[in-house]
Amino acid sequence: MTANAENRNGSGALEARFALICGSHAVARRVSSALHAHRVERMKTTIVGLITPHFLRVIDLANQAQTGITVDWHLRNEVANTVASLADQYNARELLSAYVTGLEAAAKDAGPGRKSYAALLETAASLAAREIDRLDSL
Repeated sequence: MTANAENRNGSGALEARFALICGSHAVARRVSSALHAHRVERMKTTIVGLITPHFLRVIDLANQAQTGITVDWHLRNEVANTVASLADQYNARELLSAYVTGLEAAAKDAGPGRKSYAALLETAASLAAREIDRLDSL
């Protein structure tokens, strides 16, 4: 198998995994293409690489909320942990802004039948935006 064939197979599997987590192939394609756009031969830290695990944890909570599970406390804890983790980076403002933008985009991409999913993502985005404002005032 060639290197290009391996990359195509790997990206398809990654996209399928994101589709399961996000509940949308459109979101999965965007996340997958963003991840692959920043892939390099050497290990290099990118904004996408830093915020994706945090983003996917909130997406998982939103999926749980869609099934009727109360996750408010977990959501607040996850956003607080994300802000604390990313605030230590030299480009914390850009990282947190990208995190908020990703959450808002995912909320907009949610279908009309996923109101609690979209509401939870919007809540997470507003909590993170408030934390950005708080950090800016320090």
